[in-house]
Amino acid sequence: FKMIKPYIDNNTSVLDIGSNAGMITAKLAEEGVFAIGIEVKPDVVADAREYHEERNNLAFINSRVSLETLPALPQFDVVLLLSVYHQWYEAYGEETAKEMLSLLARKTNQRLFFEAAGQKSKYGDSDLPFTDFDENTIVDYNLKFLNQLLSDGFEITYLGPSPRRKNATGERYVFMCECIE
Repeated sequence: FKMIKPYIDNNTSVLDIGSNAGMITAKLAEEGVFAIGIEVKPDVVADAREYHEERNNLAFINSRVSLETLPALPQFDVVLLLSVYHQWYEAYGEETAKEMLSLLARKTNQRLFFEAAGQKSKYGDSDLPFTDFDENTIVDYNLKFLNQLLSDGFEITYLGPSPRRKNATGERYVFMCECIE
């Protein structure tokens, strides 16, 4: 949250794909942001709705984001895709995951925040051209990947490794894809 909040104005709209328990989504709403979290697990959505104070600027939706559902999503100022892409990659394959990310990026008016896993096994692909847990090779791979995929209209910036929960294995790496059109 601390890494991305400086880039999100209070009077903006945020779509959090894979919002999980909604901690980031709810923190943004507390700051005045209109925030919607989408999560695939119905029990997690129910918990998020119960746990977080009801607000007019906060909602949690139970839905599976897919190639078929992405076009129906409205535009948002900011889109969060934190620790989700590698799940798409493993579930749908590389090409479909890329297409989904490209479509999602076109749903933002300002910025897309992308958090990449630092372990090949998270993607289910041992042939990815980076070394597990090696920040330099992971950042180089993702900068190249994001710049190629989003070459038109986005400037890609590496923000740094994301803080992890206690006892969590591996790092995650956060990138900001900023609209320049």
